[in-house]
Parts: sequence; C-alpha cells; structure tokens
Amino acid sequence: MRRRTRIPSFRDRVWPGLALVLLATTDPLRAEGGQVDVRSDPSKTHIAINGRHFGFTPLSNVALEPGKYLITASRAGYRTSQTWVMIETGAHAQVQLELEQRWGCAAFPYVHCLFQLR
Repeated sequence: MRRRTRIPSFRDRVWPGLALVLLATTDPLRAEGGQVDVRSDPSKTHIAINGRHFGFTPLSNVALEPGKYLITASRAGYRTSQTWVMIETGAHAQVQLELEQRWGCAAFPYVHCLFQLR
C-alpha cells in the first residue's frame, strides 16, 4: 500500500511563523523599553519623535526603546516646540509641550497677500 503524504498548505506554512514574528516584535519592546505620554496646549498638535510622525496629541502609552528622544510638536499658526526626553527600561515618562501662537504675516498668509495687492 502506498502511503499518502500531506502537502502543507499556505496557511500551515505562513500563519504559525507570522504569529511568532508578531509576538517577537511587540512583547519584548514593551517589556524591555519604556513608555511616554505626550500632551500639548493646544491639543490636536502634530507630534514627531526623532523626526518620525507619531500622531496628534494627546498621545498615550507610546512604547519606545530605552534612549534619548527629541519630541517635536508643530501646528499651523503656532511656533514649533521641542524637548528631549530620556526613556529608561520600565519607566513611564510624561511630556507637556506648550506652543506659542504666531502673530503677523506668517500666521495669516492670505491676509498678507491682500495687503500686498492694494
């Protein structure tokens, strides 16, 4: 009698490996790194960490590896605000950024154009 061998399907080959990759990339980062909360005044401000877009404030529980990070907050009509934060293993840092409103032509380019036309 011939023995039938089962050919592994795509699901048998990919899914177990994918589950291992997901566990390997998410769990150690949270276990070995720290977290940061970012708030700003005004809220709904664009946040970049080391130049990489992370979202808009308020941001909660952003997982980062240990190290020093530059947090930048920017919003139209406001001056950019930056601060450095040190993330340590297992620590939870909180950052509050205050943006100063810009006045003049840079804050209102359309109004500036109207004055130039006259």
